[in-house]
Amino acid sequence: MSWTTEWTSVIFSDEKRFNLDGPDGFQYYWHCLKQKEQYYSTRQQGGGSLMVWLAVGFGSRSSLVFIKGRQNHKDYIKQLETELLPYGSDWGGENWIHQQDGASIHSAQGVKKWFDDNNVQVFPWPAKSPDL
Repeated sequence: MSWTTEWTSVIFSDEKRFNLDGPDGFQYYWHCLKQKEQYYSTRQQGGGSLMVWLAVGFGSRSSLVFIKGRQNHKDYIKQLETELLPYGSDWGGENWIHQQDGASIHSAQGVKKWFDDNNVQVFPWPAKSPDL
């Protein structure tokens, strides 16, 4: 089987945090040098943030999941059980592969065990690789 065909078996997932008061950190952010720099107002306690998770495969995607608060590996496993596992074989075929980044909750022992117990192959994520 060629990789052109095999990519249809891979399901990618990732989280994204949106800060309500502008970019992370505020010290540095990319901007076009031909345009005037933008300044963001910030609240002393921060403006909060919103985190979402989504999985996508060849011609398919999960529901957009809104993550409340901080997520631990047990929360992540529940999310995988409801939003990924039921659809994996429909989206990626019988031998589907999951691709996730190197976030600490993704590499927790409990999560690795869950993937093993559910016969889900995980595509290796290269060290120091950029986010999805």
